[in-house]
Amino acid sequence: MTEIRLVQGDELLTSALPLSAYAFYASPRPTDMEHWQRLVKDREAWRIHVAFDAGQPLATASVIPMTQNVRGALLPMGGVAHVATHPTARRKGYARTLLLRVLEDMYEQGQVVSALYPFRPSFYQRFGYAGLPKPAQARFNPRQLARWIRQPDQAFDDVTLSSLADGFKDFWTLLTVLQRDQHGMALRDPAATGSLLERERWLALAHRDGTVVGALPYEITHFGGQLVADGLFSIDLRARESLLRWLAHHTDQVTEVALQVPADARPELWHIDLDVTVERVISTPLQNAPMVRVLRPEGLNGLVVGAGSVDVAIQDETLPAAGGRFRLSSQDGRLEVTRGGEGTVALTPSGFAALVYGVLDPEEVVHHGWGVFDAEAQQALRTLFPPATPHLFESF
Repeated sequence: MTEIRLVQGDELLTSALPLSAYAFYASPRPTDMEHWQRLVKDREAWRIHVAFDAGQPLATASVIPMTQNVRGALLPMGGVAHVATHPTARRKGYARTLLLRVLEDMYEQGQVVSALYPFRPSFYQRFGYAGLPKPAQARFNPRQLARWIRQPDQAFDDVTLSSLADGFKDFWTLLTVLQRDQHGMALRDPAATGSLLERERWLALAHRDGTVVGALPYEITHFGGQLVADGLFSIDLRARESLLRWLAHHTDQVTEVALQVPADARPELWHIDLDVTVERVISTPLQNAPMVRVLRPEGLNGLVVGAGSVDVAIQDETLPAAGGRFRLSSQDGRLEVTRGGEGTVALTPSGFAALVYGVLDPEEVVHHGWGVFDAEAQQALRTLFPPATPHLFESF
């Protein structure tokens, strides 16, 4: 008989961690117990579920507590990660049973939304998730930014260099500021960031009047190679250009900068005559775009939306508590969700998530088979949930 329960502490070493290590790491390899013990400590705030059969761990899934900006409202979010099944238990329904319990648990914990990175999007779509646009990678030669080196220093913010570990507190403070304005941006609890610090990265920080206004975490592959940056984070144009100037100072050291940018970024407009390649690669299972779903429709109160109102019926078979009829209305530009109404618009959880996050037009939702409603209702939904481009930021 299958038993699903939460696992913590040293029991992770004999259950969840071996399953996820086999699924996601190179193997076989010697067990680095010191590394695994650090993972146990780093995951104290996680809710790690394990499915056992006859006492043997066969499948696992973790939920990382986070917050996410959804249309201007900061909501509790569950980041689903490390979903893994032992080879002997695959294709036998263990993962499905486990994920149904994970959805229930996130709902019970009060999390309003959830996000994950799928191994195959169609699998998680069956659990009510909808896709987000994937961030892009911009590549260019820093030599093309060289004219900024000759600009007077007072036109730019001061930039300092440290390791990611040494500057992490300032970096994280900046991210929390940026999250307030970035739709879709998720951040984990600071107590669960230990594994991030194991990555060896430089961190360039832009300072203005004693405040960090920009950050650039990166590594250099080799002399004459690439400078690979996790992102360029800035509160305004001056901070961004200060960090681009920092990149320009690497002319003749590296031949290419590879920089992750949000899906709606336009790096080709950052600088005149900048030759830049911007691309997004979608490839199963390693390079899929993230996915999201709504766990508690009533928890969406306060989202910044357009005008109007509409009654929806959400048919949620994987999380029945999240289904039902709801009236969605705009009150002074903020969403108000109440149970009840006529339910004239039928939606699947995936269709509802796609509308809330602004990634699909209502007509596309119908085309995908994620909703049934007429042209008048399409226009009402289009007005209430105008298009938006979320940037999840966190990877997990």
